[in-house]
Amino acid sequence: MLRLASSFTRTVKVSSNVGLVKNFCGSQVAGMSALPSNLKLADASVLDELPEPDFPAINYLFPTLNVPSSITVRKFLEPNAPESELSTMPLERKIFEVAIRKDIVHDVIRYIRHKKRQPKKTKRLNEISGSKKKPRPQKGTGQAQVGNKRNSVWRGGQKAFGPVLRDYSININRKVRALGSMMTLAAKFREGNLIVFDHLNVPTKKTKDLTNLLEQHGLKDTSMMFIEHDDTLDPNFALASRNLKNTLVRERRQSNIYEILKKDKLILSSSVFEDIQQRLLTQYTCSPKRRTLLRAQKILDDAVALSLAKPVVAEV
Repeated sequence: MLRLASSFTRTVKVSSNVGLVKNFCGSQVAGMSALPSNLKLADASVLDELPEPDFPAINYLFPTLNVPSSITVRKFLEPNAPESELSTMPLERKIFEVAIRKDIVHDVIRYIRHKKRQPKKTKRLNEISGSKKKPRPQKGTGQAQVGNKRNSVWRGGQKAFGPVLRDYSININRKVRALGSMMTLAAKFREGNLIVFDHLNVPTKKTKDLTNLLEQHGLKDTSMMFIEHDDTLDPNFALASRNLKNTLVRERRQSNIYEILKKDKLILSSSVFEDIQQRLLTQYTCSPKRRTLLRAQKILDDAVALSLAKPVVAEV
């Protein structure tokens, strides 16, 4: 009987509370003064249908870039050359229409910096010269126990928990590294900071002459990075640009996206630009199985061509 009475009492309290907040969506609540002041009730407007966006969501996720099919190649020694005399180079759409993802670029930068990361090393206990004899007996002297003169507490001893040489490098797939380079080139192109010259040769090795030439191209008071082929880098250009402020000259093999992103302008020669595009496409679309099949097919084609090239001896 007591249990039935207590359950009946709880039911009456719950039903009375329900009556206070009955029909709270879009209507006045009876007994509003009985509710706490910090209670936020739902609004019926949240149940309305969402308005249709002006543009479909796919346009936000994959915007139309309208990347041109070619890029203008400027003449390095003729800054004021008319546009009719300038040539163009084709742009690979797979490279310059790629979507920019900061996480991939960040991973590639970490890959580059971790390969170079190497702290200094301190000597361990067994690498410090000196006697390994126990300095004093373990007991009986009233002093602290010690087992080696080169311990980390005494002067001339090892550094406690000092840095050691270790490998900090991380692994990233080859296609991800290629994708990071493609995104870097695409970002520079969309910003208008990608410049292609016909060559990077200068007649003199004076920094003053190179500075005047860059000013005529509109490259004054800006950070720049020049990339040229390993075997065609002009010695005069290398000497003249060595004293320029915020200017970096790299051969193609030494260039990386970390240094490219640190500079405002990326300046390439036409031959390097074409080579970089082909290498990135080869690296991004690489397939070891397909490469093996192509190599085998090439061997067969060469064998067939060789057999057809042999002179046929007529039988007597």
